[in-house]
Amino acid sequence: MTILLRLAALLHRGRVDTAPPSLKLRAKDFDLVLTLPAPWLETHPLTRADLAQEQDTLAAFGIKLSVRVE
Repeated sequence: MTILLRLAALLHRGRVDTAPPSLKLRAKDFDLVLTLPAPWLETHPLTRADLAQEQDTLAAFGIKLSVRVE
């Protein structure tokens, strides 16, 4: 649950009223796959960088986070 909260905070970073992107999250054991729309991720480079950092953080705990685009 903590990981989900961390991802939610990361994806809803701004103080704007726009809705966060449509996303999918699949989890199996210690593997997480987050799928985001390609156009949205391309226009949010800071979020992309934060997701890369989150991948490193979670890896230290034995959790693999993969970020994919559709």
